[in-house]
Amino acid sequence: MPVIRPRGSRQDGGTRRISYANVVATVALFLAAAGGTSYAAVNASGPDPHEILLSWIHGHQSDRGPTGPTGATGATGKNGATGATGATGATGAGGTGGATGPTGPTGRAGERGLLGATGATGATGNPGATGPTGVTGPTGDRGTAGLAGPTGATGATGATGDPGTPGATGSTGPTGNPGAAGPGATSVYLDTEAGVGMTTTTSQIVDGYHVAERCTLAGATASIMIVVSRGDGQQFNAAAGGVLSTQAPFSVESDSFDGGPLLTFVLLTDSSASDGAGQVSFEAGQYGAVPSISGQLGYGVHSVPANGPLAAFADCRVFGTAVAAS
Repeated sequence: MPVIRPRGSRQDGGTRRISYANVVATVALFLAAAGGTSYAAVNASGPDPHEILLSWIHGHQSDRGPTGPTGATGATGKNGATGATGATGATGAGGTGGATGPTGPTGRAGERGLLGATGATGATGNPGATGPTGVTGPTGDRGTAGLAGPTGATGATGATGDPGTPGATGSTGPTGNPGAAGPGATSVYLDTEAGVGMTTTTSQIVDGYHVAERCTLAGATASIMIVVSRGDGQQFNAAAGGVLSTQAPFSVESDSFDGGPLLTFVLLTDSSASDGAGQVSFEAGQYGAVPSISGQLGYGVHSVPANGPLAAFADCRVFGTAVAAS
């Protein structure tokens, strides 16, 4: 588009700048004054008014005036749209822990809680170990033994009959004093005592044979053993039978057909925790070579408990007769 050069401002003595709009307006005014018919005739037969106008404008152009002052800065435009969110940065290193703060003041004591339910009873503990056994007290003094009765006179030896079968044992009565020996018989009487854990022996010789009793006390049980032996050490045969303190009958035998000759023959052994008594009949000898004897003996065994300063002891007695066989 052609540019109409301004002629200068009124301030510097020039003419006012003519714009393209002013020129068009002037031409339009002129055409209106000339009439619509004339404009139509001109337009139909003559040159184009637009061309005339352009020619006129070019014929009247003046030189370009000086550059005007810089216009004022336009208003700041609006902010553009927010850009996309950038990628998340890497996690930074953990910071150093802060110093421990001071201890706060102690809170007030809480209220006392309710009592809990009673717990179940615990299992019974194991029994304690058995304490050591106390020291055994000293043994008391032994009591005085009773005096032996006098030995009866030896009577004439009578004929010995065969031993009969023992009859039934009656109830045991109290131990009596030894009776006098009959004619031809030797009275036998043995009496001994034994303390706890002790064994004592006493004997009597009848026609070369030793008739002995052995008395023992073990705890509260008193025991008696009646034994026959030869003083010269020769062997012999023997047999015995009787009734024990338990009322039980017994019999023993030792000869060439049953055990052979012996140096010592045990007639019986008996025991009791209180009072016991029994009897025995026996015969001993080696027929034709060694003199023989036979006898009938009663016995008693008594366990005496401790009584104050008197210690417990066993009291054993044997009494009866023995006869030398013819």
